[in-house]
Amino acid sequence: MSEEFTEFVKLCHDATSGLTSFDVVIRWLLDKKKLYKDLLLSEGPIHFLLKFKAPIEVLRTLLQVAPELPYIEFSDGRTVLHLAACSSVSVEIMEYLLEVNFVAMN
Repeated sequence: MSEEFTEFVKLCHDATSGLTSFDVVIRWLLDKKKLYKDLLLSEGPIHFLLKFKAPIEVLRTLLQVAPELPYIEFSDGRTVLHLAACSSVSVEIMEYLLEVNFVAMN
């Protein structure tokens, strides 16, 4: 695991644990969007945001800085929608991701 990804996971964990807020994760995404573009387009960040039940604002920010994500097939052909379904996300997040993926599929 890269140092950058470890930093990202720690921020998500700390936000979930109440040690910090998800605003810190949003700022990290906005600050690092050019520096870590390859990382942001990988399966890890979206998977951890879904796993840690990040608020929809965080997911919107990630998809704002990495708009290609809905178009990418990750390991085993999985997409963002597959990851969300396996993470038991809220209806609001699933609807948002369906909307984003609908645009990507057309």
